[in-house]
Amino acid sequence: MEKLFECLRTGGVAAANVGGDREGYTGVFSHVGHYIVVIGIEPDGRLAILDPAYEEGIYEEEGRKGKVEVKAGCIALCKPEVLAKEIDNRNPALYLFHRA
Repeated sequence: MEKLFECLRTGGVAAANVGGDREGYTGVFSHVGHYIVVIGIEPDGRLAILDPAYEEGIYEEEGRKGKVEVKAGCIALCKPEVLAKEIDNRNPALYLFHRA
């Protein structure tokens, strides 16, 4: 995760490969897995994310409630530990894009 934070702090973004549901865990961003884009870090330390599967009410489902806040109608905010759990079963988990 430290490489992700460094990338974001220097103006980069990341594609995160979220793993979805698995035994004992409900996927926050997907039930089956897909990619999301991490676009920044908020002043409070939460990650700003664009989720191509976002639709109203998706983060209110059982197992997801309280883990994501939606800002400006389309930006999902979550704590870094939420994203870390989402990607812990993927390899590679992150694709980092740095600005030159």
